[in-house]
Amino acid sequence: MKRLFLGTLFTATLALATVNAQTVNERRQDQQGRIAEGAKSGKLSPQQTGKIEHQDSHIRRQVHKDRKADNGKLTNGEKKQINGELNHTSREIYRDKNK
Repeated sequence: MKRLFLGTLFTATLALATVNAQTVNERRQDQQGRIAEGAKSGKLSPQQTGKIEHQDSHIRRQVHKDRKADNGKLTNGEKKQINGELNHTSREIYRDKNK
């Protein structure tokens, strides 16, 4: 039982580390691909695409501003905030594509 718990804990930790290893820029690029695919397939309307692109532009400007203020790096708090915004946008992309 103890081995099963430790194995599960190890697997969960490894999965979490993999998710955290993805950078803000990689997440934004992934989302850009999802937006482009949704627009191309017709699952996202031009209005939905424009709204999501506007949100992405806001995130990109925020990252640029934060990095400029901190010598090219993001603080942990900034990463948390930006990841929260990326999560929100990601959920919106999913919802809009799957209506």
